[in-house]
Amino acid sequence: MLLYRIQNLLTWFVLISVTAVSWWIMTMPSILWSDGELDINKFFMHVMMHPADMTTYLTVTASMWVVMMIAMMVPVVLPTGIVFRQVYKGTRINRASLLFFSGYLFVWFVFALMAACLQYLANIMGYLQAGSFSLKAILAGLLLILAGLYQLSPMKEMCLRHCQSPLGFFIGNWRDGLLGASIMGARHGLYCVGCCWMLMLLMFAGGTMSLLTMSALCFFMLFERVLSGYIAAIPAILMMVAGFWILLL
Repeated sequence: MLLYRIQNLLTWFVLISVTAVSWWIMTMPSILWSDGELDINKFFMHVMMHPADMTTYLTVTASMWVVMMIAMMVPVVLPTGIVFRQVYKGTRINRASLLFFSGYLFVWFVFALMAACLQYLANIMGYLQAGSFSLKAILAGLLLILAGLYQLSPMKEMCLRHCQSPLGFFIGNWRDGLLGASIMGARHGLYCVGCCWMLMLLMFAGGTMSLLTMSALCFFMLFERVLSGYIAAIPAILMMVAGFWILLL
């Protein structure tokens, strides 16, 4: 029992540490370089303002999105991970947990790569505002309206139901063994992407490097796990109102 508790604490320590490092990378103002100080934010901004170099642009942008996905989605999946460790009966629980979280994050890594490509296309087509790397007002307004509409859609409701009830997800999708843990993680990741992909795209409305937008979305994705009924519709309505307000300005 003591060994299990130690292993359990070690698992959460690793996940929380990875999350903390990801947030630190996103907020890190500068690092020491061989001949002085290199400002990471300025480096990102310089690369993103020169999309002609597609390889460098996509490499840097994809790396940024991957770090953002880790920082934002590990806290969201932690409750499901806790339930997984409670219901898993195998002896290799730590390895199974690692594979579950790896499968989950792999799906979000794919989403991060797609988001980086989308950002590249928006940049070269002149849809992003210089400096903030957010969509121009009319596109940001439309994105908020679409996000609000998606929040009220049956697809969103179905995916959110799986995220709100981790135990129900495992009852309906359980697979034995280490491979099963990885498959369950990926499947839960797909439901999570189905639930949150439009919310993630709101990074383009608030600015793809905006820590405030990141924090707000992370908090909301955690909070909406307990929302239900008419209360769940309030954020969607607020998104649409904000979108129409931007369009009318």
